[in-house]
Amino acid sequence: MFMKTRLYSLPLVILIVVFWGNSLCAQQLAHVSLSPYFDQLPASPEFPDSAELAKANPDKLENHDDLNSLEISVTSAIKTNPPPDEGKVTTVFENALLKNPPTAPVFTLKNETPAIKHAYDSLLAALKDMQAVKVEYSQNFRWLEDVYSKRVRTVNENLQKMQLENPCSGNSECQSERLRMTNNAITAATRSKITGEEYLLFIYLARVKADFVQVDNILAISKYGDEARSKEAKGLFLGAQRDEALLLTDVVERLKLERITISNCARLAQNTR
Repeated sequence: MFMKTRLYSLPLVILIVVFWGNSLCAQQLAHVSLSPYFDQLPASPEFPDSAELAKANPDKLENHDDLNSLEISVTSAIKTNPPPDEGKVTTVFENALLKNPPTAPVFTLKNETPAIKHAYDSLLAALKDMQAVKVEYSQNFRWLEDVYSKRVRTVNENLQKMQLENPCSGNSECQSERLRMTNNAITAATRSKITGEEYLLFIYLARVKADFVQVDNILAISKYGDEARSKEAKGLFLGAQRDEALLLTDVVERLKLERITISNCARLAQNTR
């Protein structure tokens, strides 16, 4: 009786490239669940109506001390002590966005325990699903950014055309009115963009949570790869934890930017009164 050896050639969209020395140890993996931090993500900020925007405190709108604290907590939770010869770890999400990803390595898990082999297969599938949702979200977000950029460009072009065809010639009332019209148009474009982003983020978090929790559970059950022997398997367990953290910090940074964007719109509104 003999056992078949399974060979793995990772698809490029899920490739984990790890440039480690042979000294990578399981103890260097972060042993902590990140699902509780996912549940701590706050809701997207509300975009005040025009009247409220003109009265709101911009500094208060952009305050994100809570998001900073959450980000620090996530970063601290997964902090590890890598070996001196550590190279760069390219995570699942980062690698998917590389223009020229490296060729997928072929390796064997024949020396791994059945439990690690099963965890490896399950983790790989969950990471691939999680990454696919993130990539789709990123593409949709870029579309919203493109639409917003075109709208703002049109606003500026219209202002320049108006100035050429009918210059204010130092008339302060004319200048103020045009400033008001421009700022209102930019605020309207921004409101549309933020509304779209917030809806997109809501859908994204709802879709990705199941995969995130699954990754978290697999890592916990497999003791974060403590029993893994090959550097490829160790790299997958380490990369999975870092991918979770990257997802969380990406969302935190998006929420920060939304708050800052809304506060800037308040400044625009108050600059035209």
